[in-house]
Amino acid sequence: MPKSLSALTLLAASVLPIEQAAAAAAPPIEASPSKPAEGPGGARAVGQPPSYEVIAPGLLARTLFTTAATEPLGIAFVDILVGPGQSARLPAAGFAALVDIEAGNALLSLDGQSVTVRPGTAIEVAQGKVIEIDNQREERPFLARLIELKELEK
Repeated sequence: MPKSLSALTLLAASVLPIEQAAAAAAPPIEASPSKPAEGPGGARAVGQPPSYEVIAPGLLARTLFTTAATEPLGIAFVDILVGPGQSARLPAAGFAALVDIEAGNALLSLDGQSVTVRPGTAIEVAQGKVIEIDNQREERPFLARLIELKELEK
């Protein structure tokens, strides 16, 4: 077991929100107003969540955590948000993912096949699949956490 994943960290991960658990396991990271907080290998700091940014028409996202580029497996936690009356398309990506539905009742499809989702459920997305989110009929935003998994090049 790596030094940073002690039994206390694993316990914290089971009872704390993911941001707090990741912060407990992360090495100290230096930041300044002019430089984004990054740790060894480019790992992002966990603390004040970053702001949402437009990444595609109708789609906002913010990356909460990414593993260091030196790790063999890349993991990223990305919150995605589609506003009411909006739809969005995430192009085929070079990663597999879990999509943890946190709020909203949008219609989702993976490569054109409808997937039933509701808050509190998670769906598996194979590498290379296109994710479409249709929130046009809803009056509330759709929010999900995308947990990206990919093998990093060495």
